Amino acid sequence: MIREAFLTMSSECRDLVASRDVGRRWDEPSALAEMTVGALAGHLARAAILVAPYLDAGPPAAGNPLASAGQYFARLPLSADVSDELNASIRQRGAQEAAEGRDALVARLDAAIADLQVRLAAEPVDRCVTAFADTDLLLDEYLVTRIVEMVVHLDDLAVSVGRETPDLPAAAMSCALGCLLEIARIRNGDLAGVRAMARRERDTVNALRVF
Repeated sequence: MIREAFLTMSSECRDLVASRDVGRRWDEPSALAEMTVGALAGHLARAAILVAPYLDAGPPAAGNPLASAGQYFARLPLSADVSDELNASIRQRGAQEAAEGRDALVARLDAAIADLQVRLAAEPVDRCVTAFADTDLLLDEYLVTRIVEMVVHLDDLAVSVGRETPDLPAAAMSCALGCLLEIARIRNGDLAGVRAMARRERDTVNALRVF
């Protein structure tokens, strides 16, 4: 289910990146600070493009502790400061991915999706990868992190070019929402999460904001 949801979301992202609206506004500012529409499209596409290199690197050493998708995000030193080093590097990598233009990015994304349709079907359920920040995860848990990235940034890109965000597949949304809730529970605790959803007047830590 997760692998199918990942491939479906990859195709949704591809269609938006390839749209006339994105191409027309490629060099304009996006909804995210200090990112052009093109750089945001590049960052979105990387959620699919980077899976194959992690598979190519081979599995981590046997016996290494494995993180869940939520733990992967919770360990990242994320900051709301746009000048933060990690945020700056994310913007830079997105811009680099988009540097050759929209058509070239779509071509790489098409190739990545076609490749992964074959490769993911052949990978065993216990396949692991070492992802960003040397975090080891089951492949399916890593794909959940990619689904989260695609759900969040597809919305960002649609808003950036004045399009309605499409209704996304239920399986992908379930993966994304489940992971986001896990991050909130790790960072803020269960009681804070309950209060954020049921007793907003007691939500003193903005418990459901995880990015």
